Amino acid sequence: MILERRPALGTWSTAAATGAFRLQFDNPEELAMVRESVEFFLHFEEATGLTGHDLGLEARGYLWVATDEGSRRASARSSSASASGASVTSS
Repeated sequence: MILERRPALGTWSTAAATGAFRLQFDNPEELAMVRESVEFFLHFEEATGLTGHDLGLEARGYLWVATDEGSRRASARSSSASASGASVTSS
């Protein structure tokens, strides 16, 4: 017998706090691994064949505010991520 005080398994703080996917890695291997995982979750219903199990994920993006130096570093990381295939938009 397992006693659980939450209404269902997986409803504690960790599950509630995982509200974002990040494709911000400085090496192509990590980026590829995370990209594959993100694609799986974005297309969960099709990937698993579980009709009616759309996870309802939405891609929103990020807004970064930085100093001039921070902006230069972020730009370098963005260039690296873009070269590895990430979708990067800046202004």
